[in-house]
Amino acid sequence: MESGKKKNNETDDTSNTTVGRPPKDPVNLKSVTIKLRLTPSEAAEIRDQASLSGYKQVAPFIVRTFMSKGAGVTIYLNPCDLFMLGQLGNNVNQIAKKINSGCCIERSWVDEISHAKMIIQNFYLDLNSLLADREVRRLNR
Repeated sequence: MESGKKKNNETDDTSNTTVGRPPKDPVNLKSVTIKLRLTPSEAAEIRDQASLSGYKQVAPFIVRTFMSKGAGVTIYLNPCDLFMLGQLGNNVNQIAKKINSGCCIERSWVDEISHAKMIIQNFYLDLNSLLADREVRRLNR
């Protein structure tokens, strides 16, 4: 008999294994429902905030917002800024790859990295300011 083939009467040795995701721990199952009455404007505001935060469903947004340290306080970052930050990171990675491959350094690369550094520093300062403001609001409750 060839090593890769089985006879018709041979059983597959993987027949006892299950396919799919293993069941969740009973402690982590989400089985409790809370009904909440809201005005139409309140519900619309929550849906809008969830959408702005990148959530497709409202429930995970509410849970994440409430369970966070600053319960009820969410920091909104401009998606355009985050996209630009990602592009800057990508540019810096490409420049680093070229330099690490033994390519000579061009002046435009140094300018690009200096520009990226300035933007990232400003973003960092803005983010720290938002986080400090969030902490102050949490402490004042």
